[in-house]
Amino acid sequence: MALTAFISNQVQKKRITSYYLCLGLFLVAIVLGLLLDQWYISLFPIVIVLSYLAISNPKFSFFLFFGILPFSIEIYFPNGLGTDLPTEPIILFFFLYSIFFFIRKKYSSYQLDIVTLFILIHLIWIMFTTIWADDPMVSAKFLAAKLWYILPFYFLSTHFLKEKKDLSYLVRVFLSGLAISIIYVMARHFTRDFSFDTIGWAVSPFYRNHVNYAVLLVIALPLCWYKVKISSNKKWYFLFFIILLSAIYFSFTRAAMVAVFVMAVAALLIRYKILFYVSLLSLIIALSGLFYMVHDNNYLHLAPNYESTVAHSRFDHLMEATYKMEDISTMERLHRWVAGLKMINEKPWTGFGPNNFYFTYKPFTSNSFKTYVSDNPDKSGIHNYYLMTAVEQGVIGLLILLSLLLSAIYKGERTYHRVHDSKNTVMMSLLILIGIMVMILINDLIEAVKVGPFLFLSLALISFHSKKSKEILYKGE
Repeated sequence: MALTAFISNQVQKKRITSYYLCLGLFLVAIVLGLLLDQWYISLFPIVIVLSYLAISNPKFSFFLFFGILPFSIEIYFPNGLGTDLPTEPIILFFFLYSIFFFIRKKYSSYQLDIVTLFILIHLIWIMFTTIWADDPMVSAKFLAAKLWYILPFYFLSTHFLKEKKDLSYLVRVFLSGLAISIIYVMARHFTRDFSFDTIGWAVSPFYRNHVNYAVLLVIALPLCWYKVKISSNKKWYFLFFIILLSAIYFSFTRAAMVAVFVMAVAALLIRYKILFYVSLLSLIIALSGLFYMVHDNNYLHLAPNYESTVAHSRFDHLMEATYKMEDISTMERLHRWVAGLKMINEKPWTGFGPNNFYFTYKPFTSNSFKTYVSDNPDKSGIHNYYLMTAVEQGVIGLLILLSLLLSAIYKGERTYHRVHDSKNTVMMSLLILIGIMVMILINDLIEAVKVGPFLFLSLALISFHSKKSKEILYKGE
């Protein structure tokens, strides 16, 4: 027994040492890229190391993926094609690996549960709406992106996370990388006195904007809480939890601040076993409000004053403008939401096709809601994932998505009150899910490389522990 424990300890130390060596190599490569302004050259050693690790030890490279995720950089090539490096090639590898893995392991015998069933229905409906899309090629790319998130992070992840120590290690690896990126962002932001108008500069080049940075911080909160609950180094993780809250504040992202509050309330609702019912009630209220806005064109009462709707360089001014409906980012969202409502009325069942919103929405916009940025030079989306789903996949697509999310909340809440040894894991997964659900109310983020993996990982953990708890009950243990 002593020899077995010694060998296991040595293997664990070797794995941790290997991780930090690889993380150090990535950071050196990134620093060289910054100094030399030659991103392609600096990525060569990363590609070599990752290729070796992916082939020799897929499980280790799966963990390493989360460690380097905060440092993923959007790269655009001369032909207009964009990708996130080095993370998207790793995701593609795991997508291919998962296909061969499932064939070899005869994954067709996988027992379906309600969450898995809705994920499959979600994929089938995306395939169907792709056929009827205005531009099927654009929709096909969206479908491919969905598949390479779902296969590795929903179906394959539980193969790598069968034991508690594996999940704990993955969280530790991710938080280590995130801590370094926070130090980088905060140090840059400090040189500009933490001003609101420089946060976009401070988060570059690792984050597209302050929203992408903030959503990763929001996701990290439940993960850090999880380590506080299970780790022997509670004080360090508690300190990091406080740092995360500070970083969220200085990200100046309103949706992230709301998400933190909602997650805190959700944790209480889970304990009282009423989160699902509150979520269902919230959905009914939201749909009722949407119906009211559409009825008799009541949304026209929210039309902004074109001259007074401007951008703001101070966060307090932004908050005040939001309240007065004079903030340009808020009102531009409303401009696109109004167009989205008209588009749903035009094609209510199959929609315009996945990922087709940007190419089809302008004829449906209303001049009453036009703002200074309505030309949309950034080619951004509708800034509401639920509305975007209804526009692109029809009302049926939206109902499937909502059914998936609500079924996960229902199963997760029931599982939390059924299990004993994995309560913290289930709570963490539910809070990640809730945080993302709040953030996508005013953002299009699920297909973002720093968000999608965590959404499907949280769904996978909920599904896995639900089935595991039922097996224990069935066996009478």
